[in-house]
Amino acid sequence: MTEFIRLLQNENMKLFNRTSMIFLLGLLPFGTLVLGLFHKFVSVHSAYKPSMWDFMTEAVHLLFVVKLITIVVASRSLAEEFRFGTIKLLLIRPVSRTRLLAAKYVHVLLLILFCLLFLVVLSMLFGAVFFTVGSPDDRVLEALDTTWSVYGLSALETFILATLSFMLSCVTRSGSMAMFIVLVVMVMGPISVELMKLLGLEFLKYLFFAHLDLKPYLTDTQMPGMSPALSGVVLTLHALLFLGLAWYSFAKRDVSV
Repeated sequence: MTEFIRLLQNENMKLFNRTSMIFLLGLLPFGTLVLGLFHKFVSVHSAYKPSMWDFMTEAVHLLFVVKLITIVVASRSLAEEFRFGTIKLLLIRPVSRTRLLAAKYVHVLLLILFCLLFLVVLSMLFGAVFFTVGSPDDRVLEALDTTWSVYGLSALETFILATLSFMLSCVTRSGSMAMFIVLVVMVMGPISVELMKLLGLEFLKYLFFAHLDLKPYLTDTQMPGMSPALSGVVLTLHALLFLGLAWYSFAKRDVSV
């Protein structure tokens, strides 16, 4: 366990030593600031008077930034080790390839959690600076319940995208290729849902990209024939498939740089 923690610390050190990572994380405070200024401007020139709690519910619009950060990091996780030749330094350690791969994957999952918590703290901070804090009334409490649900569903969506990115990073050994494929998959999600509506292509509901947007379940506006249980099974099976492919590609294939 101590060795695994050291591997995680090493991944964390490498990640935050990159200027590009600081830039990506900076998108969260920058985006929250811009969103806060926008709502402040609207509140000054209208009857709309949000509180800190109201602003926290609006900050869910920045969850796409969390997805972007995670996709970039997961896509580059192993690909850059091959690109810069540092994979040799990893493989000469007295640690199995499976454990090395697990450390990188767990580090990506911890990054998702960190970014989500970071966004919550930022929304509270900027909300308190720009607006009144006050006590949340019943309307706000109901909105906050929905907000936490959105955060939870977004975490699941980000998890499956991160797992796909991580697998592609292992298989293709190209960060840019992995990111491109994941972005294409994200675009295909809404398209597949529309095809199900127009053409009645029921088989599409068994493909994971049709389940990348889980928020319709909160308003009971999901496609007929789709359910939370189906989405859970489809996403779980695909996540296991992606992890299996990543493990086979890294642990069983010959590594050459």
